[in-house]
Amino acid sequence: MKKLLIASVLVLCLLCANAIANEFKWVKGDVAFVSEACMTPNALFETANLYLTGKKENFAKAGKVWANAIQSKECVSIAPKRTRVELVIQIAFFENLHSSKKGVHGELWEVVVMEKGSSGDFEPTTVVVYVGLFSKGFTWSSEPDVYAPNATGI
Repeated sequence: MKKLLIASVLVLCLLCANAIANEFKWVKGDVAFVSEACMTPNALFETANLYLTGKKENFAKAGKVWANAIQSKECVSIAPKRTRVELVIQIAFFENLHSSKKGVHGELWEVVVMEKGSSGDFEPTTVVVYVGLFSKGFTWSSEPDVYAPNATGI
């Protein structure tokens, strides 16, 4: 009986630990709030790889890549507002993207923009874009104060 109780407690602890660990991971179907998006993943991938080097000169290069992507309209920004997106496919994971903060990883996702439907509920649209997210604990995953429910820029 004692062994059964110990085994049950161990299984429960493992299940709880797994649930807690997954609470801070982005998964397909999650909803996030973003202020920038791109038509292709190219600029996001390039800027993330430049940041991973940890070199100041590459931070400046990443800024130029991003500015060019905004200017060419490959990417858009509606900052400080944010819009709701649903995660579809994770394209890349960039471990320790923010080198000065432990545990802040970067993720590149294909997403669909969500808008209020006729019922008043948010529904996925057919608009597919690409976004970069920091680890879930460091990114908007609940409705922010500056929310754009039908973001025309994205």
